Amino acid sequence: MMDRLQPDCSACADLCCLAYAFDAGHGFGVDKSPNVACPNLGAKGCGIHSELASCGYSGCVQYNCYGAGVRVTQDVFSGQDWRRDARLIGPMCGALRQLAPAHEQAALLVHALDLPVPDAVKADLRDLAGRLLSCEPVQAQALTQTARLKLRELQKHLPK
Repeated sequence: MMDRLQPDCSACADLCCLAYAFDAGHGFGVDKSPNVACPNLGAKGCGIHSELASCGYSGCVQYNCYGAGVRVTQDVFSGQDWRRDARLIGPMCGALRQLAPAHEQAALLVHALDLPVPDAVKADLRDLAGRLLSCEPVQAQALTQTARLKLRELQKHLPK
């Protein structure tokens, strides 16, 4: 399960550089609207990747999609790329914005498996993480909310 939570930029269509809006001065060097490619994005990825922080892009350094970008590119869109078909920009960006929170919650659930909780609770956490990592984008928001509630409920199982 952990392998599906690992980002692999080489198997993604640089969706994080496209999907999200950001503001200059808040971890980013420029203002950028959603669904618009970052000005540093070239045909082969980020042109300043090795110097992001020094160029004012600490937000990019800190971002982790937990494998959602690969999932959108490879699974949801079967390896298609918005660069070859601009009609995919909206749908691919929308799918990333739906699945990235689901993958983040799945990562938290997997880490919660290390907590001293009953085996039945661990089974529920593992099952929910698996569902988050295999759901359709339209199902992601509801499952993400379920995961948030499940993580809050863990407190009652932890020793005081």
